[in-house]
Amino acid sequence: MSDYFNTGEDPRFVFLDNYVKLILDKLKGKKIYGIKKEALSNIINQVSSTIKELRWSYVPKRELVESNSMKTLTKLGKELINLLEEKGRELKSKDPMFY
Repeated sequence: MSDYFNTGEDPRFVFLDNYVKLILDKLKGKKIYGIKKEALSNIINQVSSTIKELRWSYVPKRELVESNSMKTLTKLGKELINLLEEKGRELKSKDPMFY
């Protein structure tokens, strides 16, 4: 049995790829109070690139999970969470009714 994994058609990667495209489309022309759109867009663009690398890698699952791209995706996810949490705390300190 082959360890080949068709990442290109894996529904998880298809979903992620389409979801990130949707987020990027929604960010165009929008102002997000308290967040520099450039910082958010940069992280999301890097996420998009990394998802594409993973999606079209066609490597065995074990290699995929242990790959540098997966580590990068995890790191970017944490950066995005930290950015949003930090901005949320800032907004809450300015306006306690924010949350």
